[in-house]
Amino acid sequence: MLVTPLIVSGFLVNSALVKLPAFAQRPPGGIAVQPPGPILPPPTIGGNRPTPVPIAPQGPDAPGRSAIASRRQRRIVPPRINQAFATANDFSEGLALVKRDQTYAYINRQGQVVLSIPFDRAGPFVEGLALVQQDDRFGYIDRQGRVVIAPQFHRAGHFSEGLAAVQRDRGEPFGYINRQGQFVIAPQFIWADHFAEGVGAVKDDRDRYGFQDAAGNWVISPQFQAVGHFSDGLATIQVDRQWGYLNRRGDIAIAPQFDGAFPFADGLARVRQGDRWGYIDRTGQVVIPFQFAFATDFAEGLALVQIDRQWGYIDRTGKVIIRPQFDWGDSFADGKALVKVGRKYGYIGRSGNWLIPPQFDGAGPFSEGWARVQVGDVWTYIDGTGKPI
Repeated sequence: MLVTPLIVSGFLVNSALVKLPAFAQRPPGGIAVQPPGPILPPPTIGGNRPTPVPIAPQGPDAPGRSAIASRRQRRIVPPRINQAFATANDFSEGLALVKRDQTYAYINRQGQVVLSIPFDRAGPFVEGLALVQQDDRFGYIDRQGRVVIAPQFHRAGHFSEGLAAVQRDRGEPFGYINRQGQFVIAPQFIWADHFAEGVGAVKDDRDRYGFQDAAGNWVISPQFQAVGHFSDGLATIQVDRQWGYLNRRGDIAIAPQFDGAFPFADGLARVRQGDRWGYIDRTGQVVIPFQFAFATDFAEGLALVQIDRQWGYIDRTGKVIIRPQFDWGDSFADGKALVKVGRKYGYIGRSGNWLIPPQFDGAGPFSEGWARVQVGDVWTYIDGTGKPI
């Protein structure tokens, strides 16, 4: 059976090759989509995982749809493909993982294969190391392809702040290793998250979450039903099924009062009450009222929101900058946002203008100047003008 890299909550997991549209691979807000069956470890991000909402068809006479309708009626020819891959992943630290002829390899931004790997699967480079899987064990390689930590773990996460959470065998506790593969925080946790802002979220044998520092000391004792990682000095916590925020001293900074909450991004955090989403500032003040069917994190000053089953973009004051008109969208990256119109994907600028018209069968966000796009059954990369790699 063919397999492809799949990362859930920062961990590589086994999964059969499933052909998914780009938005299913990387849904709004970066929330991981889990394949059928139990996946361990569970995520800790606050709030409910959104259920994909079917998009109502929009006719050419629908209000405000004329520009989009004209795009649907006019066939746009995708660019000629110079480099074709069976699968493609976003660029990270100058390299992108691709699959060609049943073999995984890393290419540079010129499209040249710089490293072929003899492993069953692999992940992106993070802090100079990439996760690889051999049989049912995970280890790490460096940018020269050298195995620096032999495949030996049942579960393994990417390195973050010099540490990675790993599990030796199924059912055993999680701990943290350094870049030499040595345990610096002994295996003792039911679950462990990546480090962020100097601490890692962990779950003890009482099913309570807390935070440890890189020396293995409790910074915030395990006491919460669920937590998220620190961002902008605050972390989401769940108490009595309500979500709030904690500061690094362990004090409640924003009282648990929300039905869902996500980490701060660009100084604002998206929170949910009932079935509506809004945004708060670091004091807990609601700065954008609860009004959206779904909302994503702010990126480059704009946030993707869903209104009446269509997607558009707002600024930090809540003003609609790009009216809801897309069947799906993604956060801005490198000044561009991936959007979907009908069955095709393209890219818009901050004013909502088409930079690269919708023409692709699948696509990913721009990363390090390139975006992966799908034409038919093959993947390639394009630059900011739409020119293929």
